[in-house]
Amino acid sequence: EKQRELRPPASDISPALAHIRSNFHRDVPIPALAAKCGLSVRQFERKFKEHLKTPPQQYLIKMRVHAACDELRRTRKPIADIATDLGFYDQAAFSRQFRKHMGMTPLYYRKEYR
Repeated sequence: EKQRELRPPASDISPALAHIRSNFHRDVPIPALAAKCGLSVRQFERKFKEHLKTPPQQYLIKMRVHAACDELRRTRKPIADIATDLGFYDQAAFSRQFRKHMGMTPLYYRKEYR
């Protein structure tokens, strides 16, 4: 009988997840996250993807986009301000990622879900 591969516990990456949750709107370098977990960048990225089925950088962007959805619904803040407040380089980068994850522009989202 072939031994089943055991998945390492998610606790391996939990310090990084906690850090992402409280700092996703800032610059979050992957090497710093790996160091928090006592792993090399390569090990960290592999374990992260194993547990969350997405690379750390994509996870970070998803968190920012979801926070943006909340801001777009709750506030009248200009989209450019939301973008920079959440750690996007500029409004164009924000709009590109938002559209990729949500299937619509931030402005359209705001009009639809306000």
